[in-house]
Order: sequence, then C-alpha cells, then structure tokens
Amino acid sequence: MNLIIVRHAETTHNKAGIFQGRFGKLSKQGKQQAKKLAHRLLKEKINIIYCSDWHRAKETLKPYLKLSKLKVIYAEELREGSVGIFAGKKRSEYLQWKESDAGRRWFSKFKRKLDEKVPGGESFNDLKGRVSRILEKIIKKEKGKNVLIMTHGKLKTIMLLYLLKREYGKYVKKYNIANTGISIINIKDDGSHRARLINNIKHLS
Repeated sequence: MNLIIVRHAETTHNKAGIFQGRFGKLSKQGKQQAKKLAHRLLKEKINIIYCSDWHRAKETLKPYLKLSKLKVIYAEELREGSVGIFAGKKRSEYLQWKESDAGRRWFSKFKRKLDEKVPGGESFNDLKGRVSRILEKIIKKEKGKNVLIMTHGKLKTIMLLYLLKREYGKYVKKYNIANTGISIINIKDDGSHRARLINNIKHLS
C-alpha cells in the first residue's frame, strides 16, 4: 500500500503571504502547476482519492480527474489547520500581534510549544490528533491500494511526521511542503512505513 500525499497548487493568498483559512483560489501559476501535477500522477497506479473539501484542493485535483475518472472521497479531516482570528490576514499582522502585550499574554497560557494556538485556531497537537484519525481510517479501509491524498501544507507536514515517526523539532523544516509537492509513503503492516519520495516537485521543471 502506498499513500501518495500532495499539497494543493499555489493560490493567490499563498503568493500574497495571507493566511487563507478556508478561502483561497489558485493563482495563474497554480493552475499551470495543477496541470503538470495531473500528468505526473498518471505515472502512479492510483486506486482511490481522498481530498480536502476546500476549494483550492478540489481545484488542484480537477485536471487529474479529467484524465483518470477515479472515485473521490471529500473529507473535512483533510482541511488545513485553522488559523482562527487570522484567517484572511497577512502574516505580518500575526507577527505584530504575537509581539504585542496581548499576544504575549495569550501565549503565556501554554506550557508546551506544541499546544500553542491563536484564538480560535488549532495547535500542532490538535492537528496531530486529527491527522492520526484520518490516516488510520484510510489505511484500514483501503488496505492494499494506492491512495492519493490531496491536502494542505501544514497538514501534509504533520502527516509525514506521524507516518515516519519523526520528531517535530528535527524534521518540521525538512518536511515544509512546496505547492504540488509529492510525497509517497510505503505503508507496512508492522508500522515501519518508508518514504519513497518526499516533497518532489520535478514535475514543475
């Protein structure tokens, strides 16, 4: 069994440095990336697709579905991590708030870094719980199949950390995922999963 895990193509929000939350549509470059990704995915013997139900993930998948006609299961669990009150705002606004008195008071409440989250948002540990549930569900239900998972950058990073049993501090930057980056994880019954590819974007060349 292989999990082919992919981040959506570039959005206008990505390009502008905006936390998009549930919003965001593909940029002109993102639409070209999605077409190139579609042809790359044809090289994999994919049996079924799980996709975030947010628009940018669906839009990235669209060119591939024109070529493959595979069944797609849209899942809320594959949505990007919530950025709470900063959805639709620039990263610079978040950094300014984080260094303000209000921001410092807010983050002082958290004893562990991996539990930190902005108001209304999700922490790393929140997302890890969500990721573990959907991955174990897919692995159990689709055993023996090659599964394409179309999701988002932060969620994909956490998927790789979870599947490959990597520590957050040592590997989070290594697993920082480019738009349409492809990772392929070979799933073993004993849990000793192995990476065939990590964040491969050669299809964009």
